[in-house]
Amino acid sequence: MLRARVQTDEAKALADFDAALELEPDNSKYQLVRAVYLRSRKKLDEALAEVGAILDDNPQDVNALIMQGEVLREMGNDEAALESFEKAAELAPKSLTTHQRLGEIYRTNGQYDKALEHFNKILEI
Repeated sequence: MLRARVQTDEAKALADFDAALELEPDNSKYQLVRAVYLRSRKKLDEALAEVGAILDDNPQDVNALIMQGEVLREMGNDEAALESFEKAAELAPKSLTTHQRLGEIYRTNGQYDKALEHFNKILEI
């Protein structure tokens, strides 16, 4: 798995991820790292599909919800990203990352009161 993360050849990296998942097909952490890798390569549709597979098995996986929100935001879909981050915030109310992302989206959309609410939650945590 580590080799896949530092691999510079994309095909080899993905083959390493596939090999790791073949050994442990239910390991959502491997799937999530694969999604992070795909996102870093700007393969957003594939990253979103990988995260979707995690959430199909475990809809309450906070890390997968955060990654889903980040990918959706990068794809320009702030509304769907907001839904992912809101669900993550419900499941993990002390998640700094979730409140930061929510604050950023609300600020970008001009909803400054909501943005401030989430930024203040970061300070409270």
